[in-house]
Amino acid sequence: MNRIVARIAALAVCLAPLPALALEPAAAEPQQERLICKKWAEVGSLVRKKKQCHTKREWDRLAESERTGVSKTMDGLTERSGCADPTAC
Repeated sequence: MNRIVARIAALAVCLAPLPALALEPAAAEPQQERLICKKWAEVGSLVRKKKQCHTKREWDRLAESERTGVSKTMDGLTERSGCADPTAC
């Protein structure tokens, strides 16, 4: 009788991690990135809105390109003004 109980307990211990192992491959699948949508008021209209949807990676890339563009524009303005120190202009 004790052998049977011991074998059942050993079997239960061995089989307990199996459901967790079955879930791992599903969790390991790459998840599609969520879309983040933003709305802006359209220029010249009080009511009309513009909506854009991108992933976080795309929003970050767009923000970086805008920062680069603004930086280049500001550098061009300070160079044309003849100001050697942009902070003093």
